[in-house]
Amino acid sequence: MNKKFVVWILALTGVLGYLLVSLYTFETARQKEQDKSRNTDLVEVITNQEAEIELLEVSIEETRLSIDEQRRQQTEGVGRLNSLRASLDNARLFSGLTELTGNGLVVTVNDNLAKAELAKQNQGAGYNPNDFLIHDKNLLYLVNELKSAQPDGVAINGQRLVADSNIRCVGTVVLVNDTRLSPPYIISMVGDPEQLKSALDSSEEYQFLISQDFPVTWAYSEAVVLPPYRGNYAPAVMQPLRQETKVQNQVDDPAYLENTSNSGEGS
Repeated sequence: MNKKFVVWILALTGVLGYLLVSLYTFETARQKEQDKSRNTDLVEVITNQEAEIELLEVSIEETRLSIDEQRRQQTEGVGRLNSLRASLDNARLFSGLTELTGNGLVVTVNDNLAKAELAKQNQGAGYNPNDFLIHDKNLLYLVNELKSAQPDGVAINGQRLVADSNIRCVGTVVLVNDTRLSPPYIISMVGDPEQLKSALDSSEEYQFLISQDFPVTWAYSEAVVLPPYRGNYAPAVMQPLRQETKVQNQVDDPAYLENTSNSGEGS
């Protein structure tokens, strides 16, 4: 009885041992399979992330290039804007639309009141006061002759002279830019002082006024200030020439066509 029991115990132990070994083997194999699956999944995750990173890097590079291009265009735009502003400032300067200051010459012309009073006493009924007044033509002739010195700007009693300016009389009243002026008439000019003085000395109108004893004085100045022109430019006829009109005018011009043809033959 004891021997049978021992045999059963040994048999049962062997079966349990076999089961334990089988279970261990199965669990080990299952664990290895799980580890392999996990590694496969991890590799796939890493591969996907690397692909996403590459896409992000490409997107970042494209964005950087786009930003660089926008900065370049912005820089070019700022450059063009500054260039246009400089051109506009120069145009306004040479058109007399901005205040101008610098070295120059100031010429003052006045009516001949002393000689007028003397003539009034001596001439009686033959006295003509207009003979002793500065008229528009005196200022116009004098300014035109002074312009031979090519001043940068001219003003009379604060009225800036530009291409559209006028100097005229209404009765005995002198108008400049349609603004009424009264004597003395101060002609202020910015430019080379010596050239301006030379132009004044050679001016026939200046010599005439001096010969008639009109009070005419001049002075150099290191700080002549010319105010901007405040009138309106109102061209009566001219208007901008459009590009298509310019091209059509060239096509219709026989001289232009002939020159173009000769140029082509020469090449």
